[in-house]
Amino acid sequence: MACIDKASCGKENACDNIQIGDVVTVKETRGQGDGGVGVVRAINDDGTLRVKYTIGGGTARAVARADCRPGSHAGEHYEKKLTKWRERVDSFFARDDDEADDAFAARVAVLRLDDLVDKKSREQVEYVLDKVLAEPRPPIQIAFLQGAIPLQTGACFEKLLGALRGPPPPPPAPKPKAAPTDSSKLAKHDVIAVRGERATVLGKRVLLEDSSSDDDAPAPAPARGRRERKKPDAFAAGVSSSEYTRQLREAAEKRAAAALAATHHELEFADGRKEHVKLSRRAGDDAGDDAGAPWTFVERKERKAPAPKKPKAAPKRKAAARKPPAAKKAKTPADEAKPPRRRAPPPRSSSDDDSSRS
Repeated sequence: MACIDKASCGKENACDNIQIGDVVTVKETRGQGDGGVGVVRAINDDGTLRVKYTIGGGTARAVARADCRPGSHAGEHYEKKLTKWRERVDSFFARDDDEADDAFAARVAVLRLDDLVDKKSREQVEYVLDKVLAEPRPPIQIAFLQGAIPLQTGACFEKLLGALRGPPPPPPAPKPKAAPTDSSKLAKHDVIAVRGERATVLGKRVLLEDSSSDDDAPAPAPARGRRERKKPDAFAAGVSSSEYTRQLREAAEKRAAAALAATHHELEFADGRKEHVKLSRRAGDDAGDDAGAPWTFVERKERKAPAPKKPKAAPKRKAAARKPPAAKKAKTPADEAKPPRRRAPPPRSSSDDDSSRS
């Protein structure tokens, strides 16, 4: 293994000669935190070291010998930590080209703010939050943010709330509109094909056929203010409320079926002519002229949303004509010679008269 700084150690293969109890300076790496000065507590079977840090009390369980420097180099190490925090944050959130998805998710699953930046620096804490909120967001599962004072107020607090909410949901995909297969579902401006011609639906009309028979004549319209629905004749003989409701429902269904059978669509063909055509109930049905003309749906033209109306400005109020102030009358010598008016004495009460007499 190559030493991280052979010149500063001054010894050849000094990292290989590290024993239990030696003081070492661990290099800050992606896999073992921010490093620091510690004491070797054990040597693992694979040759890695277990180092107990003297500052912070943490323990690195598997430190490669190449990442250790014999002796205490605390001043150099922590000065580098304070000045290169931006590179440290970038390397934590950066993803190597050969790094698998599972490996990257496992590495950034736990975010320890102490290992990356100074928790009391607003600039550094905000920089970490910007990395957390960057798209695509890193798969962070646990974040240790204790003691980060800048998170309590200001922009850092808003960004913290954004990180807790998670990524925004993707916009819903537009649902494809199903083509109508029932003639009653045709809307205005729909384009259909009738008898091999394209036509635009303009609306619906209910056309009642004239009949000369008195039996088939429609019932006269009810007088204004009277009920249109009447109770059946058998109601007085003890018809239950459920039977009465069933009869009303059947009568309503018959009226709806009759109205549907008499419904004609107003169509405008390509040559400009307009006709009232009775269409078949279902698209593509060809049951003869009595059941309606067969038709197929072509397209539905989307109606443009109306432009928002501009609010009308308040009418300007006409300024009221003001009369010019009346000119003061100049005093004449006669007015100046008049003596000033004296005030009339207040009226005396009866109590004042009695006191004056006594």
